Parts: sequence; C-alpha cells; structure tokens
Amino acid sequence: MCPPRNPSATLQLSICKLRKWLRQITGATVGIRKAAGGYILEPGAAKTDLGEFRRLVKEAEALAGREAFERLARALEFWSGSPLSDVPDHRKNAPYIDVLEAERRQVIRRCAQLAVAVAPDAGVTLARGLCLEDPFDEEAHAILLEALGNTGAHAEALAEFDAIRQRLSTELGIAPGARLLRVQEWILRGRSYAIPPEPCSRMAIALEREQRVLDLASDLESLKERVNEILARLDNLRPVSAES
Repeated sequence: MCPPRNPSATLQLSICKLRKWLRQITGATVGIRKAAGGYILEPGAAKTDLGEFRRLVKEAEALAGREAFERLARALEFWSGSPLSDVPDHRKNAPYIDVLEAERRQVIRRCAQLAVAVAPDAGVTLARGLCLEDPFDEEAHAILLEALGNTGAHAEALAEFDAIRQRLSTELGIAPGARLLRVQEWILRGRSYAIPPEPCSRMAIALEREQRVLDLASDLESLKERVNEILARLDNLRPVSAES
C-alpha cells in the first residue's frame, strides 16, 4: 500500500471524519483535541467501564460490611480480562496498564477481605485468584484462610497454610509472617471471623485502631526476624577469599 502524497492533510481529514462520527453516536459528549505529539480522546460525560468501576469503588469507601462488599463486587464486574487486550503490544502504554492492574488487585483484595465475614464463599474465590497471581502473597493467603475458616473448611484452610509455609521455606528460606500464623491459630481454635465494626461506632473505631497498632507492632517484629534470617543466609553465601 502506497503512502499518501500529503500525510498531514490525510491525517487531519481522518481526524475530522472521526470527530463527526463521535458527535453523531455520543451527542457531542466525546471529543478529540490536538496535543503535543498527537491527539487525545476526551470522553467527557460519556460512561466508560473504568469510570464506572472507579465510581463504585469511591462509593464503597463510605460504606461498610455487606453494603461495601456488594458495591465493590459490582465494580469488579466491569473488568473482563486484561486492559487493552485487543490493542497490539507495540501500541500499548505498558506502565499505565500496570497501574490499572494494580488498582484492580487492590480492589479485589479489599472485596475479598470484606467477603470473609459477609460472603465467605465469594471471599474464597477472590482470594484464591490473588494467590494464583502471586504464590508468595502472604496477605492474600491469610484472607483465603480466613474465608475458608468461615465456610467451615478448616482442614482445607490448614492444608493451604502448610502449602504456603513450605513454599516460603523452600523457595525463599523464610517462615510465615505474623498474620498467617495468627490466622492459623484462629483456625486451630475453631474461631470465626466476625463482620468488621460499623464506622458509626466511635468505640468500634477506637478498638479497631488499637488492634491495628498491635498487629503492626507484631508484623514489624516478625519482619525484623525475617530480615535477620535473610541477612544470615546472605553471609553464608559470600565467597571465601583466596587467603582463607
């Protein structure tokens, strides 16, 4: 195919036709403007999957318990596969896609944590997906164990704990963190994870913050121990000098 005689004029004509087509199908809500290095598509008031996803996630921030879970679950329905999966690789903005994927995983994690108390079966499905994406994600595995515990599948939860414990030990040479160990203890005791306190209760908020501080202190202590373990292993891997 021969290139056009006047590429600039051909491009401007194509943009003009595209603008006209967008006005016809969107009612002038979507536009195109010239910018440095090319053109930018401006969706205006038009609804997009990403826009609706973020709107529902924002609404969930003001909710708690089942309402927050259901709002986040609705938001995740706007995801179907990887972003821009039908766009050629050389035309994709890889860093932007990474940001979108991280945003999706964060919402899945929050939704799964809420589901532990109000819809544990859904929590199992969501958390297991995160675990498959990252077999070393201890937080995702902790959520999976919590959800399995609340469905009554204690044996399966303990088997999942053994699997992640062995994986961490074999491939990274470290032990499970404080949260995983805490969840294992809860499951061994046959305890269930309750619905998180509603934000309207000041006492509940204070108690939750206090528990978070205690959990953070425990996690930091565990992290310190694990860093020391890794440093000790690195010392053992240092090459022996010729003099010794």
